[in-house]
Amino acid sequence: MTTIVTRAGKGSPLTHTEVDTNFTNLNTAKLEAGAIALGTAAAPSISFTGDTNTGVFSAGADQLAISTGGTRRLLVNGNNISVGAVDANACSLQIGDGATGDRDVFIDLVGDTTYSDYGARFNRSAGANGITYFAHRGTGAFSILAQDAAPVVISTSNTARLTVTSGGLVGLGTSTPSSDGPLTLANASLTPTVFFSRPGGGSYSAAIQASGFGTLTFYNGAESNTVAGLTSRMTINGQTGAVGIGTPTPGSKFDVNGSAVDFDAARFLNTNSDGSVATSSAIKLGITNTAGERYARIQATEIGGNNNNVSLDFYTNSSASPTGETIKMRIEHGGNVGIGTTDFGGKLTVRTSTSNGAPSAWDSGQLVVTTGTGTASLGIALSVNSTDNSASIISLTPLVTWNPIHYRASSHIFYKADATTNEVARIDVDGRLLVGTSSSLGAIPGQAVQKLQVAGSTDGGITMATFGADAFACNLEFRKSRNATVGTNTIVENGDTLGKFYYCGADGANYYPAAAIEAFVDGAPAGSSPGPISMPGRLVFSTTLAGASSPTSRMTINNAGDFYFNTTVTTKTFEGFRIENSGQPNVTRGLNGTFMQFFHAGTGSAIGSITNAGGTVTAYNTTSDYRLKENIAPLVGAIDRINNLQVRRFNFIADPDRTVDGFIAHEAQSVVPECVTGEKDAVDTDGNPVHQGIDQSKLVPLLTAALQEAIAKIEALETRLSALEAA
Repeated sequence: MTTIVTRAGKGSPLTHTEVDTNFTNLNTAKLEAGAIALGTAAAPSISFTGDTNTGVFSAGADQLAISTGGTRRLLVNGNNISVGAVDANACSLQIGDGATGDRDVFIDLVGDTTYSDYGARFNRSAGANGITYFAHRGTGAFSILAQDAAPVVISTSNTARLTVTSGGLVGLGTSTPSSDGPLTLANASLTPTVFFSRPGGGSYSAAIQASGFGTLTFYNGAESNTVAGLTSRMTINGQTGAVGIGTPTPGSKFDVNGSAVDFDAARFLNTNSDGSVATSSAIKLGITNTAGERYARIQATEIGGNNNNVSLDFYTNSSASPTGETIKMRIEHGGNVGIGTTDFGGKLTVRTSTSNGAPSAWDSGQLVVTTGTGTASLGIALSVNSTDNSASIISLTPLVTWNPIHYRASSHIFYKADATTNEVARIDVDGRLLVGTSSSLGAIPGQAVQKLQVAGSTDGGITMATFGADAFACNLEFRKSRNATVGTNTIVENGDTLGKFYYCGADGANYYPAAAIEAFVDGAPAGSSPGPISMPGRLVFSTTLAGASSPTSRMTINNAGDFYFNTTVTTKTFEGFRIENSGQPNVTRGLNGTFMQFFHAGTGSAIGSITNAGGTVTAYNTTSDYRLKENIAPLVGAIDRINNLQVRRFNFIADPDRTVDGFIAHEAQSVVPECVTGEKDAVDTDGNPVHQGIDQSKLVPLLTAALQEAIAKIEALETRLSALEAA
């Protein structure tokens, strides 16, 4: 082994004398001939005094090595240089081989005095999974340069992750980026997604993702490391090209969804603020046909030079020019709508230069709402007729041409059932509703012309119906207020008429009432308003006597519920029939008059009556004319039958404290059948008892006959007694 003592200082090589002096057992000729032993890393051929395991040796043929501390540090083999590596043939330059323990390995490039330690560093940090990086210092460009037509590829797990082709195309996740664009994103196992983070943000606040069939979805929201933590904002469907904002499944080419009380789906703003020119902002909708492009548009327009007044205008194109749109409708700043005009006469103004002569066809003079076209559809139209200064609301129904509501200037309104002139109803100039007649029917004598008049040959009636699973029914109300102002409520007074029904007949010139039903206030209203008050009422039913010209009261029901027939007064000094609210009937007649007459339904013959025979005498009469009887014979055996009558004392169950004399009906029935009605123990179909009754006056004939028989016997006894006394 040869030991070399180095010269102190740098930059001064050893002299020949110094080499000769410091080399031991070394022949100069042999040194010059290179005949030095190969050596090893632990015992290098050339070493240093006091450090015999550090020096230069040959690791084999055509190899030169340097070791320190007995370990090889540098190996030169042909064109390869290995620094700390095991095999110089495996790489061009290997650094870090042979060391003990984990440590950083790096190559520093120094090219300036500003960064004297390193200007660039290629570093591998300690450990089996250490980080490898390039560090560049200074403001100069850091470049990866492929000078020839070769791509730059960055790979992980032996898979290309980033490729920059020689033509400048960039592929992320693919080594073959598309030639149609500078950047291509692809991944065989993951959905291609680009994330964005805000300045200073640790996670991502936005993302763009490409899914199946080329669908693009745009996300943003709270910071997240995944798409699932963001919110989908916009989707472009890869199959249909539909764009959805706020929805991942757009249902049309442009679909905007939102969830808010006040949702602004889109905003189009013209930022031109020229005060001398009215500005506008428009949305154009167009088609392409054989004649070329044609457009319609919706436009916001500044009106009248007023910066606050903006209208919404609708334009259509009926010309041969692609720019021939003309305004057809305007909604102005005040909410007025004009169709065919920008000069408003009200909330809705429809104007045309064409006069609609008759409301029997669709034309530009109408405002139409319909389910289709022609007379087979349902619809409604507004038509103006300048010929007779009228307007019509026209209802279209299938198979029936037109059902208009017709307004005539300074005249009246009428309805039509079809395209003919058959009129159904009208409201005349006096505000009267006339149904079935085109002119007022006039008034009956003494009454005003009524507001509702219904006429017809067979259908001049009024029908009301209520349908519902409840207790409610139709109402026909008659109201009265003592105030001439409509809608004003002033309390009524006793005797005021509240309502009338008149039944009238024609006399060839006028109509006269044959009967009437009237309602009156029957007493002073009691209570205070607005609370409920008592409104006493009276109903009067009247008929017109033959030869008379007006109805006469025939029946009255007063507020107490009393009925009066052929009298209107409550006192009993006037003739008439009354039924009081207690149920008691009263009849007032003059002296020697019949109060009530009874007739047989089959023959019409009188069978009884109640009469006044003068003064306070009341007679209860049963018809007894001999001309009504046959098989007349004397009644005999009366005393025997009288003896069979069982006279009893009893009380009625309903009046237990009162004992009376009388008969039991079925017992008397066995003796005098005609004095009893009903059958013993009879019941109705529900099992309720049907009680018998007795007319004790029917016992008078039997009693009379029995008395006559008794008188005859008495007289016979008196004759015999007189004869005995005379003897």
